[in-house]
Amino acid sequence: MQPTVTITGPREILATVTYQLGFTPTDSLVLVSLRGDRQRIGLVARIDLDDAPDAATALAGHLVTDGASAAFVIAYTPDPVAAHTAAAHVESAVRAQQITPLGTWWVTGTEYRAINPHHPHHSESTGHALDLDTTVVAATLVAEGVAVRGSRADLAITPAPQPARDAARDEITAAIEKGERVDRVAALGLWRQTLATGAHTPAVAGRLAHAMTDILVRDAILCDLIPHGTATADAIAAGTGSEGVGATLGAVLDPVTGTRPDPATTDPAAALLAHVAAHVDSAAALTLLGFLSWWDGDGARANVHLEATHQVDPTYRLAALIGEALDAGMAPGWIRAGR
Repeated sequence: MQPTVTITGPREILATVTYQLGFTPTDSLVLVSLRGDRQRIGLVARIDLDDAPDAATALAGHLVTDGASAAFVIAYTPDPVAAHTAAAHVESAVRAQQITPLGTWWVTGTEYRAINPHHPHHSESTGHALDLDTTVVAATLVAEGVAVRGSRADLAITPAPQPARDAARDEITAAIEKGERVDRVAALGLWRQTLATGAHTPAVAGRLAHAMTDILVRDAILCDLIPHGTATADAIAAGTGSEGVGATLGAVLDPVTGTRPDPATTDPAAALLAHVAAHVDSAAALTLLGFLSWWDGDGARANVHLEATHQVDPTYRLAALIGEALDAGMAPGWIRAGR
């Protein structure tokens, strides 16, 4: 079960943003969606501060898609002019969608203050100490093992040491030189066996990365991550059909039946995919990491993984599809259902 925290006051809201994004924003404009009568926090969307004038309308449109009735607007920058300018664009766009901005804040590295972006002389003249570590949100999420990175870049996969990457590459080279087709059933079996044993070695990373260049292996692993997707994964790997893919993905996409990811399944899978991506520039592994992050409601981390995929293969279709969902503000089913 996810912890439930009642959020009151700007510091708690700012702490929520930081933990929701997974990193401390800088030079950013963040929009927080509030849904329903109970004003539950929904979508937390971040853009670069300089993009606010051009992206304000699209950003506000994501709140509409998210079912927001109100919102918070937060500018992160040491520059007061940049903060007021960016917040003014986004606040106007939010109001144009009949969504009420309940608070607009300017956050520097050490303090925050309420601002009126359209009338800066009405903004608070002095700031309040940020000190988010002492908030209820921080205490609750730290106890749950949730960590915050120093910056967005810190969400990226750290490459393994070069000797380990060389060992993984040797496995791929050997497989290619044999000229054999990928054994999809064996590849899915290797994936499952490695999850069960935790034997994350460079050799395994290389073999899995090579196997996932076969799209059907990648799709079988994708379905294997989803509740009740085992039979579909087996059928895809065996080449006996993919009729169950739609129903399997419905467990993620459907706003009525969509379920939260189960950390007992997705955390080990994410760790193994990160291991593969650290050893091999694998578009498949990075894309599946992006998918898992999106399913978990972590759009910032999903975008980082998808951007890394683009660096490896700009034409990778599944990454583009997940990216389109993110760009459109499309949340996984369990979030749209308010669960």
